[in-house]
Amino acid sequence: MKKLKSILLFTTVLLFISCDKKNKYFELKAIKLTSYHIPRDPIRKLSFRIVDGIDNNSILGVTDKFSTESALPITLGVSPKVRSKLYKQSYVIELLADSGAIVGACTVDMGKYKIIFPIDMEIESEQMNISISGSWH
Repeated sequence: MKKLKSILLFTTVLLFISCDKKNKYFELKAIKLTSYHIPRDPIRKLSFRIVDGIDNNSILGVTDKFSTESALPITLGVSPKVRSKLYKQSYVIELLADSGAIVGACTVDMGKYKIIFPIDMEIESEQMNISISGSWH
């Protein structure tokens, strides 16, 4: 019975903390690439670009380039850190070839997530599987 009370108290605290985040900002700090499929073209370097989900012309952040021969998973820092209103904004994470061509993309619709703790969300598309991590502000 004591264990059940502890679990209920913990759950209540989590829900309270979650509701408190609605007016906060999420700061995207890193992208971890776990798998991807690239065309047969000889691509040597890849990088990520984060663009606004509504206006795909606004670049919000980028990562350093990495070799296609790098071992996966690989985690890359985002610069500058992408700050977005939680539950309001969406953005697209594009995987770019060294030529600038888009190899893959994932849409991150923050409105679909109910987030409680520091974030590590998994997102996937046909071309790649990634997870993004960040924190509240």
